[in-house]
Amino acid sequence: MKTYDMGITRIEHTLANTLTGAFFVTLISGLLLYSGLLVSLGYAVEICLFTHLITAIYFLIFGSIYTFFHLKKTIKSRRNSTFFTGIIVLFLFFVCLYSGSNLLLLSRYSYEGSNIFTGNTHLATSLLFLAFISGHALFSRYNVTKQSKKIDHQINKSSFRATLIWSTISITISVLLILPLFQATTSSNNQLTISNQAYQYPYGDNPFEPSKTTTTNNQFIQHKFIGGSKKCSSCHSDIFEQWSRSAHRYAAADPSYVKNINLLEEKKGIESTRYCEGCHSPIALLSGQLTEGGKHGGTPGTMAFNEGISCLSCHRTVAINNTEGVGSFHFVATSNSPLIDATNIYSTQLANFLTTASPKKHKTLFNSNITSDPKSCASCHAQFMDKEMNDWGWVKMQDEYTAWLQSPFSGHGGEQFSTANIQTCQTCHMPLVHSNDPSAGKDGMIRSHNFAAANTVIPSFFGEREQLDDVINFLQSNKLRVTIEPPKGNKLVNHSSSISAAKLNHNEAPIQFYAGQSTQINIAISNINVGHAFPGGTTDIQEAWLHFQAVDSTGEIIYESGKESLASDSAAIYKTIPVDRHGKHVWKHDLFNVVGDTFKNVIPSGKSDIVVLEFHIPKHAKGPVSLHASLRYRKFTQAYEKWVFDGRSINIPEVEVARATITVPVRLEAPAS
Repeated sequence: MKTYDMGITRIEHTLANTLTGAFFVTLISGLLLYSGLLVSLGYAVEICLFTHLITAIYFLIFGSIYTFFHLKKTIKSRRNSTFFTGIIVLFLFFVCLYSGSNLLLLSRYSYEGSNIFTGNTHLATSLLFLAFISGHALFSRYNVTKQSKKIDHQINKSSFRATLIWSTISITISVLLILPLFQATTSSNNQLTISNQAYQYPYGDNPFEPSKTTTTNNQFIQHKFIGGSKKCSSCHSDIFEQWSRSAHRYAAADPSYVKNINLLEEKKGIESTRYCEGCHSPIALLSGQLTEGGKHGGTPGTMAFNEGISCLSCHRTVAINNTEGVGSFHFVATSNSPLIDATNIYSTQLANFLTTASPKKHKTLFNSNITSDPKSCASCHAQFMDKEMNDWGWVKMQDEYTAWLQSPFSGHGGEQFSTANIQTCQTCHMPLVHSNDPSAGKDGMIRSHNFAAANTVIPSFFGEREQLDDVINFLQSNKLRVTIEPPKGNKLVNHSSSISAAKLNHNEAPIQFYAGQSTQINIAISNINVGHAFPGGTTDIQEAWLHFQAVDSTGEIIYESGKESLASDSAAIYKTIPVDRHGKHVWKHDLFNVVGDTFKNVIPSGKSDIVVLEFHIPKHAKGPVSLHASLRYRKFTQAYEKWVFDGRSINIPEVEVARATITVPVRLEAPAS
């Protein structure tokens, strides 16, 4: 026998067979996982992943043993080409295993990142390993004996059999590991708390009417496929924390909603609450609770009450039925994945492991492009009432989506002064924030899920101080602008401009007030950075107004308007006053009584409202006079607040959204005419 002899010992022979089989099973299963071809094939991803891991672990342990014996046999070989390729194979072997371990332990939903050992590295080293080990085998064959070739032939035949055996064994083990989780998810498949026979259909064949929500074949969805948001926190802790203090989370627990949904149930029956629950409590609606004997989302202690708009409410919405609102979304339960309904500790840990180890399926199932489309917001932030609910006829209510389309932010409206950039609902209400969340992009940013807007009641009532601060900061972040304009042909001394009277053109005297005379001031309130009208949403129970003061140098208020929103001397109020069929004010937000509005005053996006004030300057006024104008906002009117909280006060803050101040000198005598 020649100096260089394959010299396959009995141990090497046995290991070579099984390692070849294990390697090809690992490679094929890895390629299938990387390609994403199995995502839509039930449990195929989970089985394939376990197969990949089982064979990879075997390859790691026994590949190391084989390497030890093989190096011991060949370390003194002088065949440079064979030895060189063998060293490269050994290097690639360990890089491939390290990169795979790194992905498993530190995986993110995107394989991109600062770490060099990404999914692409793992794939590349696996393919290079295959190429170089093939080259290593070919170089080895040039200088082997006939006996060695015979042995080599036997190895090839044995390796083929080993591949088939390994495939069968590893897949069987994988199925057995997945089976408990499979049973956990299918044993409770879409069972209803309320039986189909008891469910009432007063609004038509669609069980969710008058909500416009639909499901596949309009089947009910078991509540665990809609709720259980706490499970998401095991990976998405930042996003879960943001959502936990948001108005979405409290959509059903909101005390005003509880008050109104109970009123609706009392007046029109629990079936009528489907109109509201599609947006405020999809869990109660889709699980078939909203019929006699069931519990609506405003019932404390229920999953629907605790989660409101759950994570899956948005992340399993696969289509928007229309942009008219009233819950017009299509929800599909994920019935082919073990990732959302684990019922025991083992299943939960296994589900989390599967998700982090191979996130492509999870990302495909729960990260639909629908969530980044403004139409997804239209499904609930647009609303109408029809005859089936108000016994009158079709009435349009809030519609933030159409208001956005008509704004300068959508790119569909006319050119306005506010901005030339297209911005969506998500751009404004879900700004990018830094996070360590696994769904973060390469820049470490995610979309915020606290949905800061204008609801100051929910965080005040539930003690969510951070959320309240976010909402107030949002309202005060240059969304609107107040400008006190000088009368025609005159100049004002404005604090913000720092222009002194001495610097004005000598032919243009500064404006002056004259003691004992009346004057007129114009104030512009401009909606410069709200993507819809201000105020938006439920304008019947909230209000904004202009507060104006003229104060002389002694501190005396010589004129005031809008000290309180309900004051009769308020110069400008922005709200809606809906009425019923008898012309009476519907002030309890009982929208099923609304047939129209007697008053509606809002500021469209990119537009301004001009408020004209006239007041008298007393003869004793000491100049200069400071003019203060501020736009103030309350989420609830005082009457509605008292009704919701039964007369109790929860200190809903009045937010100063924007303000302006100028000073005007006062002369004692007016010039002769």
